[in-house]
Amino acid sequence: MKKFILFSILIACFSRAYAQEKKIGVFAGTNLSYFTNAVPFESVMLKQEGLLAFHLGLFGQRKLSSNFSLTGTLGFFQKGTGYKTNGGFGLSYINAATDIRYNHKRLFVEVGPEFGYLLASKWIINGKLVKINPVFNFFNQKIDILANAGIGAWITKTTSLSLRISKGFINTAKDINFTDENGTPTGTASFFKNLTYQLSVCQMVF
Repeated sequence: MKKFILFSILIACFSRAYAQEKKIGVFAGTNLSYFTNAVPFESVMLKQEGLLAFHLGLFGQRKLSSNFSLTGTLGFFQKGTGYKTNGGFGLSYINAATDIRYNHKRLFVEVGPEFGYLLASKWIINGKLVKINPVFNFFNQKIDILANAGIGAWITKTTSLSLRISKGFINTAKDINFTDENGTPTGTASFFKNLTYQLSVCQMVF
């Protein structure tokens, strides 16, 4: 309940800033995601290849000065990872981010916090998303807290292209533990934190 209230407050703050924004647009793109430090699974399922998926949502920008602006995004993101065994995990999130952006002519750099809410988690089997049996679904962390940074450029006055990296700090599988054949603990929920590279196109609407 506390996590839901926290997430609601974050969305409310984002919505207030978004409502005051004079420049509003939509964004969409592709992202390549991994789990950081997923050593136990890599030892069994070989190396991660990452998951190529997509994202889309709403974008808002408010000018603070001649060079600085405050931006906000609210969107749907597919994350997770894939393995060389043709398996993997797909996680669907609603993410909200607020960034400080430094603008120089057509170029910009940005950095800020990001917050996610897990909508669903699925297995990837033979390239298809399959519902996880609740008994084996250890992706039980609903809230994700991340930091993101990016660079980009305005292709036209209303269209921009950006490349961002988003690093999670919350364990997506908070209750999972690993042991070896002797029962000795080899890993805990400190594994499976989201790491995502995003390529996005943003189109300002008004």
